[in-house]
Amino acid sequence: MRLRCGRCGTYCDVVVSDSDAQRYDRELSHGMTEIAAALEREERERMSAEMRVFIAALEHDLIDAGDFASD
Repeated sequence: MRLRCGRCGTYCDVVVSDSDAQRYDRELSHGMTEIAAALEREERERMSAEMRVFIAALEHDLIDAGDFASD
């Protein structure tokens, strides 16, 4: 199995048993799922904040449909 350090990028080749490789694969998949879920939450929060600012700008007549008209 070839492992790469996420911090420095160094590679290391190791020999592991099938059961260890399968466990590593499961843990890696679980970690990737957690990262994807965290990214989705962050993106949702960012979009929600942008939407609140956009709505406030519309409510205060800071922008209108003319701001989005194509030339």
